[in-house]
Amino acid sequence: MWLEDVWPVSIDGRKVGTLTCASYSPRLEINMGYAWVPIQAAELGSRLMITSPKGPLSAEVVPLPFWDAAKDVPKA
Repeated sequence: MWLEDVWPVSIDGRKVGTLTCASYSPRLEINMGYAWVPIQAAELGSRLMITSPKGPLSAEVVPLPFWDAAKDVPKA
């Protein structure tokens, strides 16, 4: 599915931002995305609800798992 429009992001039913980019990571085997939210909603562990055209999706703010600062993936 293409993310042609931004999708609303909410907390406890209140819109707090928008999902601007989403993709599936074959290496991590997860869906991940970027959302514009206020700093209060961006704390690690914050639970968010994303409204997609196919229905609601739960999300959580997590550390960047796809950042490989030590370059361990190419060494494997």
